[in-house]
Amino acid sequence: MDISAKKLLQGDYEISREFLAFVDTMEENSAILDKEGKIIYINKAWIEFARANDIARDDYGLGANYLEIARNAEGEAAKKAKKAAAGIEAVLAGDVDEFSLEYSAHSPKNKRWFKMRVKTFADDKAVVMHEEITERKEKERQLKYKTFHDELTGLYNRTFFVEEMKRLDTKRQLPFSIIMADINGLKLINDTFGHEKGDEVLENAAEILEDNVRDEDILARIGGDEFVILLPQTGKAEAEEIAARIRKSCQKTHQGDRNKAIGEEPVISLGIGMATKSNTGQAMEDTLNFADERMYEDKRENGLMAKRKMINAFLHRLYAKTFETEAHTLRVTRLAIKLGERLGLDDDSLKYLARLGGLHDIGEMTIEEEIIKKPEKLKEGEFEKIKVHPVKGAALVNSVEEFSSISDIIKSHHERWDGEGYPEGLVGENIPLLARIFSIVDAYDVMTTGRPYQEKISKKEALEEIKECAGTQFDPELAEKFVEIMDS
Repeated sequence: MDISAKKLLQGDYEISREFLAFVDTMEENSAILDKEGKIIYINKAWIEFARANDIARDDYGLGANYLEIARNAEGEAAKKAKKAAAGIEAVLAGDVDEFSLEYSAHSPKNKRWFKMRVKTFADDKAVVMHEEITERKEKERQLKYKTFHDELTGLYNRTFFVEEMKRLDTKRQLPFSIIMADINGLKLINDTFGHEKGDEVLENAAEILEDNVRDEDILARIGGDEFVILLPQTGKAEAEEIAARIRKSCQKTHQGDRNKAIGEEPVISLGIGMATKSNTGQAMEDTLNFADERMYEDKRENGLMAKRKMINAFLHRLYAKTFETEAHTLRVTRLAIKLGERLGLDDDSLKYLARLGGLHDIGEMTIEEEIIKKPEKLKEGEFEKIKVHPVKGAALVNSVEEFSSISDIIKSHHERWDGEGYPEGLVGENIPLLARIFSIVDAYDVMTTGRPYQEKISKKEALEEIKECAGTQFDPELAEKFVEIMDS
């Protein structure tokens, strides 16, 4: 017998052809049950689903008792199956007109979800319909994930954190510790290298925190650069151990090859604060605030040192990526101070010149290496990128208080006396004095040591070039003083 044609069980069933035809057109896998729960009709969708899923019954369930199958289910599906049986019985008994249930039917290869709907039919019969809802369930899962997770790091977000802090605020969870963490220098990285690099730092910080918390702890990103860890049933000493592990992991990012400090492996520095709730009389919100205050104390004490280390890492990256060298830094610093002393500058100005020696071209590290090391003449678009480096360098050092006094000098050290320089085209004495000094000594050192794009020339030729450019590229009075010093 052709089973595919056998969709109606033989028997005295008063069902109109029109209704059977209607059920047959349903997209859902559908079956009609008699008052005992026996399957007396299956539609095309039911048969197609059975074939596609290698269901090995000759009649695809026709004649089987649906209720018995559901009642006898075992394993993970048993609970839902018994609930389905109870719902079908209620419909067949006339207690309700309709029943529905969502259930999973996962296999090793696929995770699938279905919705079963049961409706009464002709007083003593029922139609059971199964609709696959996997796509909808997956969208719901994704939406729920996004509701409680940070999109960038994958950690829990503020919404989840707030709810969990309320849920865990019970006597049973005491002592309860909270660790707050905030990335040192993230704005510096964003301003210097862009938000893509800043996002990389955030992701790396999240990984460090994840690696050092326990399965039962709640780790969340609750702000731009702020993270919080909820530590239920954790006293002060144990929480301090976790904080120490986090600091140690951050320290490892400062070690090894310094040239990778801002490259594939960003330096991570965190301000960390911790507080513990030990009794029910202490508000959880107060514990959070204590941890937050201690974190900012830590940032005040160690944040400056972290930024110094970051600037130092930037310099090592600069030396690796560009033509700048520590030897160039020492030479131009010595020449700048020598000229400054001849001009009778005060100690603060001489100190600024010394700092400028190491930091004047730090913005170059933000430019693509293929441009900065290009041996031939730069194209117009490439030179436009070069012209941005004083602005980038100024923004970088301005974020560190002890260096902020030289940010304007860094920004202006490529300006020209005649206004043809960059980035702002300043003219004459509108250019800061120390920037005018540095433009001369920097140009002299480049001319006498050479670059791949420029052959070196003799000291005498370099001084003649400075004389030639006095009043156009260089401050004429400073140029004259410098030549006098170098000739003496």
